[in-house]
Amino acid sequence: MCSCRELDLDKIPCQHAMAMLRHKFGDEYGKMIYKFSSPYYKVELYILAYAHSIYLMPAEEY
Repeated sequence: MCSCRELDLDKIPCQHAMAMLRHKFGDEYGKMIYKFSSPYYKVELYILAYAHSIYLMPAEEY
């Protein structure tokens, strides 16, 4: 999409991608951002990632 590669690396639209989306979709570009972002940044997946308990391992004795 652009040469800065932020979108390729972070999967979050950079300022260049946002400008392109606004140019292409007009005032509806805010809804299109989610199609170009990684699903890992959605609230639902964030909640799922931390939904389960993480149990500590007992300390190793030397």
